[in-house]
Amino acid sequence: MASKYFKIKEVSLIIQREKIRKKWEKNIIYVSKRGLDINLKIPSTNIENKEYLLKVIQKQGEIPKTYILKENLNLKRQERIPHIYGEDLIKNKKYIRICTFLPSEDWNNKKNISDTVIFWAVEWIYYFEIWNVCGVWNGGGKHPRKRKKNHKKFK
Repeated sequence: MASKYFKIKEVSLIIQREKIRKKWEKNIIYVSKRGLDINLKIPSTNIENKEYLLKVIQKQGEIPKTYILKENLNLKRQERIPHIYGEDLIKNKKYIRICTFLPSEDWNNKKNISDTVIFWAVEWIYYFEIWNVCGVWNGGGKHPRKRKKNHKKFK
């Protein structure tokens, strides 16, 4: 009801950075002063004593991009990892861009990354670890497919 009368503002990158710093301070290993570029250590969700390097990058007005350092994944399967966008080379390291939400449905720039995106990434890691052992993705969700260039929408 309040949003009917008061416009909720977009959360600035400075506020995003500070909220992440406050909520995840024990996990932070790097915070850029330009834009939003944060590296967090995320512990494994299983019994292995292992950590993942999670990287969150966002430019003002854009959706956040979430990555896992590829060398941390310890892949046991030959098939393509489910729910990823692909690999990116960032500062000479290979990262996997993970799909943790549907940008058009689950995200807007009024939400806090510390309360959403990071938790979604931890959940993705949990389901990845199960998939890596048994080959079944139990995380649900849907990964939108790219439309073909010649695809026409009919009414």
